Amino acid sequence: MANLEYSSEAKNVLNRFHQVDKIVYVEGQDDVPFWDFLFRKFSKLDIYIEEVGGKENLKPYIDEIMEGDANFLVAKDMDFDLFKSSIQTHHNIINTAGYSIENSLIQVDILSNIIKNLSLTAESKVNINEIKDWVESLEKCLKELIVLGIYNDIYSCGISVIPNNADRFVKSKRSYILCDGKIKSYIGGLNLNYEESVIVDLTNKLRSVSHLDFINGHFLISAAHRFVTMKSAQLKKATSKDKIQCSNENFLALLIGAFELRFNANHPHYSYYSEKMALVA
Repeated sequence: MANLEYSSEAKNVLNRFHQVDKIVYVEGQDDVPFWDFLFRKFSKLDIYIEEVGGKENLKPYIDEIMEGDANFLVAKDMDFDLFKSSIQTHHNIINTAGYSIENSLIQVDILSNIIKNLSLTAESKVNINEIKDWVESLEKCLKELIVLGIYNDIYSCGISVIPNNADRFVKSKRSYILCDGKIKSYIGGLNLNYEESVIVDLTNKLRSVSHLDFINGHFLISAAHRFVTMKSAQLKKATSKDKIQCSNENFLALLIGAFELRFNANHPHYSYYSEKMALVA
């Protein structure tokens, strides 16, 4: 379905074809179960979700909504749009609470649930404080990199600031802890020319939120995948020949399942999604 293009008139009647109230267009296949769950939880609308093969392919749908002629919805990643003056806002365009869906999925309670299941142990055996410490350490190490990533995106500097994988920053091959020294060395080699006043302004804007809400989703999920599989192996007392096997695809599926199980008013993004879904027409 991602390769099909419909006229404006066809888009506005596709809901009748699928016998639903609304069609919801999302970026990719990975986004479908996330948004499906949120609509089922917060909305009375009967929906059909269609992925379009990337954020850039959502642009014509967003434009039609902004022009006021659309009978469909768009649900997409926020990315760094929150920090841009040109952001397009409409109640029928729903953004993630953070950079991407991964920023809502990777939370302490959710990781705890996955570790319990992967290690085949009791929930009481999972040390929740260790997970909190890891999350806090991750945020502390990445604060400067996140601010520079936002700056790079806003001003289109054309530099790849935040990589898609966290492995290059861990202390060793057998560690899930990021190395502050490696990150500082990486930042020093970026050769990113920036205005100090803008960096200060961005830093101040981020004081009231979690910096991890604005880290690249691919980077975040790679760091979490490493932490969860290693911590699960420790709990399971696995040997080097019996490591925890969990592919990236399976890890995302586990995150979605745990998210659906643990998503409640205690989740930091619960109120955001509840309020946004209430505005959808």
